[in-house]
Amino acid sequence: MDRRYLSQTFEVDRNFNPEISNRCRKYVENWQAVKERNIGLLLFGNTGTGKTFFSCCIGNALLQTGVRVLITSLPRLVQDRIESVRLGRQSVNLKGFELLILDDFGCGNINQTVYQIIDDIYVSQIPLIVTTNLSPKQLTEPNTMEEKRIYDRVLEMCAARILVNGTPLRREIARQKAEFAEQLFKD
Repeated sequence: MDRRYLSQTFEVDRNFNPEISNRCRKYVENWQAVKERNIGLLLFGNTGTGKTFFSCCIGNALLQTGVRVLITSLPRLVQDRIESVRLGRQSVNLKGFELLILDDFGCGNINQTVYQIIDDIYVSQIPLIVTTNLSPKQLTEPNTMEEKRIYDRVLEMCAARILVNGTPLRREIARQKAEFAEQLFKD
C-alpha cells in the first residue's frame, strides 16, 4: 500500500464532515456483521471531497484490529494484472484479504481485465469499499454491456452508499500551502 494511504486515519480527521466520519466509524464498529453479510460501501462524489480519506480511515482502523485489508486503486490492480501476465508471475492474490478498498473506480478504461478483477472480488465474497466520482445513477445507466456487467456487480457488493460532498479539500490544502509559501518567500 502507498504510504499516503496508511497516513489517513480517524486520528487525523479534522472533522470536516462529521456526519460522514460518523457513518464510516459505524462501518468499523459493525465490522463483524458487515463481513458476515458481505456488505460493501460506495463512497461517491466530486473530486477532492474526502472519499479516499474516509475509505482509508476505515481500512486503517480495521488494520489496527488485525483485519487483512488491501487499499489500492483499480488502475493499479489492472496494471499489476497486465504486468503479471506479461512477466509470467502471480498477480496480487485478492483472496488473501478480508476487505478490499478500490480507490478511483470508473477512471480509466473499462476492459476485460477490469471485469476479471471485479468478478474475482464478487465470486470471493470479500467486502468491498469503492470510491468513485460516478454517481449511483451513472452506475445504473452503463454505456456498454461490459460496463453493465461490472457496474451490476459493484452495486450489489456496495449496497451501503455515502455521498461525500462539500468543499473540495484539495483546494483548501492548496490554499493553505499557498499562504504558507507566500509568507515564506516574502521579503
